[in-house]
Order: sequence, then C-alpha cells, then structure tokens
Amino acid sequence: MACCPTCGQGLPADGLVVDVGARRLLIDGRIIALQPIQSAILTALVGRMPECVQTDRIMTAIYGADGGPDTAEVALRVTICDLRRRLAATSLRIVNHRGQGYSLHRDPARMRIRRVA
Repeated sequence: MACCPTCGQGLPADGLVVDVGARRLLIDGRIIALQPIQSAILTALVGRMPECVQTDRIMTAIYGADGGPDTAEVALRVTICDLRRRLAATSLRIVNHRGQGYSLHRDPARMRIRRVA
C-alpha cells in the first residue's frame, strides 16, 4: 500500500494524490515519480477533474503568466504523450479536446481494489 508522503499514513487503493513538493503521483496504490512539468500538468488537471482545462491555463500553470517559450505547446504535447504512457497501468486517462485543452478521467473498471477478508 502506498503511503502519504506528508503524514506517512496508508492511502486507500483508490486514492489519488499529486505531491507537488516531492513531484510524485500516488494512484491506485502506486507511486509514480514525476518531472516538474508533469507535476504542474497533473496538478492543473486534477484541480478541474473531469472538466476540460484550456491549453493556455495549463501553459500558465507550467510557465507562469508569460506562457513560456515559442516551443511550449510542442513541449506540452510531448509531455502529455509521456504522461499517458506512464499512466497506462493506472485508472487515470488524459483526454485531448481538440483546439480546447485536456481533461483527466478515472476509469473505475481499472481501479485496483484491495479486498480485506
């Protein structure tokens, strides 16, 4: 069972925590290390889950008010692709809303459930 990085208590099997300070995701009893940009993206998406978060809001969450360099949107797409691969074994899915942004969803059928006898 995964433990909360702040208090050390066990998390439920269906828990979802984005630990921004330690840059890790705790999901379905797993701990997934995150790069800073991945942590910023997931924090933005979890905060509005399951709603669509506009691309410019995600860019602001990553780069601040200036929106980042000219290549920022390409970097965002590459990072989203990498996050999708890293989340493939979990119940989380990142959905692209063409021309609008991204949303984060949980698939209950893929949640790891621990049964207690």
